[in-house]
Amino acid sequence: MFGDMMPEVTLKILEYCTGVTALVMWNQKAWAHSEWMQESVDALPLLTELSLNMSSMFFSTTPSFAKLDMAHRITHLEILDGWILWTSTVGIEEMTRLTHLALDLHLWHTCAQHIQKILDHCSALKVVLLQAFCSQSEANDWLEAHGIYDIWIVWTDNSTWIDWDILDRESCNLWDDASEIVAWRHKNDGTY
Repeated sequence: MFGDMMPEVTLKILEYCTGVTALVMWNQKAWAHSEWMQESVDALPLLTELSLNMSSMFFSTTPSFAKLDMAHRITHLEILDGWILWTSTVGIEEMTRLTHLALDLHLWHTCAQHIQKILDHCSALKVVLLQAFCSQSEANDWLEAHGIYDIWIVWTDNSTWIDWDILDRESCNLWDDASEIVAWRHKNDGTY
């Protein structure tokens, strides 16, 4: 569900699509309906993969997944908002089944302690994609300067996005590519 779709339409679609396992919510106009959006998405019993703009579901200065049941169902999470990790973890560390996470990395705003908290608490994580708005060497230098060494972290520039259209196909996607990088690191003793 993208862009200018009216929140009422989104809510109606979610009401009839209870078997959804992967959901892309990039609505920009859901603020007045954010509580209903949270309830509707949280009520999807099979949902395990979520890509969203936070404003699609949260109209708060302190959004958090921690209060939602889906925090214990989601395995793949992509958050498109660049401000995530500036002031909090938005409850990502409470997502007990999270295996794949994609977030933006802004070197001048991202709080390294938030990344470390997520890494420390999300024991099921297999891949963390940090989509950076800088060069790879700048991203690596930033991670190193903040003592963040984790074999699960894969850096990509902001021009690469997850292809949600092919999640159920044999084709390769960004999750698969990142997983292959992590597997290669395991075989090579954590070499970057």
